[in-house]
Amino acid sequence: MLPWSFGRIFQVVSENNSLLRDLQRKLSILIAQENSLMIDTSKLVAEVANETTVEQSVLTLVSNMAANEAALSSQLAAAIAANDPVALAAVQTAIDSSVATLQANDAALASAVTANTPAAPVTPSAATPSAKS
Repeated sequence: MLPWSFGRIFQVVSENNSLLRDLQRKLSILIAQENSLMIDTSKLVAEVANETTVEQSVLTLVSNMAANEAALSSQLAAAIAANDPVALAAVQTAIDSSVATLQANDAALASAVTANTPAAPVTPSAATPSAKS
């Protein structure tokens, strides 16, 4: 004779099947949640690369400006030392051109910063009490 009856075995198998279905349902929920939590980092990586390129461009611009101003300073000193009006006029023209370039770069940079700066977060105003009649 078997230690368990057919009815008891059927009951245990049914309970195991019920537990397996419950585990399968929970696993499906976990997989769905995992998929919804996965993020696409490609946009972030692309934006970091773009930002790095922009920052390097600004650094190059500033570095070139410093070199240009140093060259103009040397030219001006030489023109003053030589008391050469033609050289002084040439340096003045170069300075005016440099100033115009700086102003254009300032305007472009300011415009880009303004266009790409997020608006300040709006803080909720205090609730006003309703007027009683």
